[in-house]
Amino acid sequence: MAGRRLVIHAPLHQGLAALAPQPPRHPEDTFAFPNETLWTYQRDPVTGVQVHERRIPPPTYHLRCFVLARSVKQFHAHARFDPGAPRLVEPGYRRLVREVVSRNPRRASAVEGRV
Repeated sequence: MAGRRLVIHAPLHQGLAALAPQPPRHPEDTFAFPNETLWTYQRDPVTGVQVHERRIPPPTYHLRCFVLARSVKQFHAHARFDPGAPRLVEPGYRRLVREVVSRNPRRASAVEGRV
């Protein structure tokens, strides 16, 4: 996945801190995704210069603010991060993300029940 990555440092709602044992820590508690909603980015193999192209057809939905804010809240309320856990292959991470975002963003999971 060549191209830019957008790292989001989203401000969180005041009540979010009550969902978890500790408030989010900046910059550790962040997540990233490729910012290729309206444009695709590549490096020119000859010059090494980054180039971009408009997506055709354009996406039908490209406003990610709501989705991003909800995802930040869900990860804070339902995910547990264990740097010592074994690395997974991509399908394993997809399964974990789906589990987190399928949970109710209005109620936090108990610490022992987090994904």
